[in-house]
Amino acid sequence: MSAHLLLVEDEVRLARNLVLNLEAEGYTVTHAATCAEARTAIGPDIDLVVLDLTLPDGDGIELAEQLRDAGTLVPICMLTARSGSEDVVAGLAAGADDYVGKPFDLDVLLGRIAALLRRASYPARIGGDELAFGHNMVNLSSGQCTTAKGERTLTALELRLLRYFVKQADQPVSRDDLLREVWDIAEPDRVRTRTIDTFLGRLRKYFEDDPGKPRHFRTEHGTGYRFLPKG
Repeated sequence: MSAHLLLVEDEVRLARNLVLNLEAEGYTVTHAATCAEARTAIGPDIDLVVLDLTLPDGDGIELAEQLRDAGTLVPICMLTARSGSEDVVAGLAAGADDYVGKPFDLDVLLGRIAALLRRASYPARIGGDELAFGHNMVNLSSGQCTTAKGERTLTALELRLLRYFVKQADQPVSRDDLLREVWDIAEPDRVRTRTIDTFLGRLRKYFEDDPGKPRHFRTEHGTGYRFLPKG
């Protein structure tokens, strides 16, 4: 069965060309020209969202935040002319999984979409990896969590970050390591961002008994971060 993409783009000519090219790749495509249309179209049958940031009735970054806050875990690829480093950082912090700037190479966009869909399919192939630490139980395949504060499902990026911490458990990891390995930023030393702090704050909120005094997700000044399963 082909993947079902939601394209949120208000430029008529660009949207028409993208729909034609995506359908030629075998995807099923639903097009929305506004935030309102996107909210109506999003559902369990959508496998990936290609999202413009500048829309007639709102901002794509705010829409991404709303989708994540509503529990939508579908991969989001932002596609926009707003491709400065601060825009990329804001998009990632809002919950985007990738960011492609306009003008763009079609083959690059198609490659990014295929990569995101592959990542989204990993949990079904990996198996049921269970991680227990503190008062938490996490399925590293599905992102399903049971914590002292209740149950939740991690977003794709939250799960990638946790998996990387688990892979490097008890070892120090730097900010550049995380940007390179989790966010796929090739030259992390050229990017200034608080995205890592934002996502680390989420993991502490979910899993730490006292997020202000973390036992498991530690910041080590001058070094970076360290995940300590035993606390």
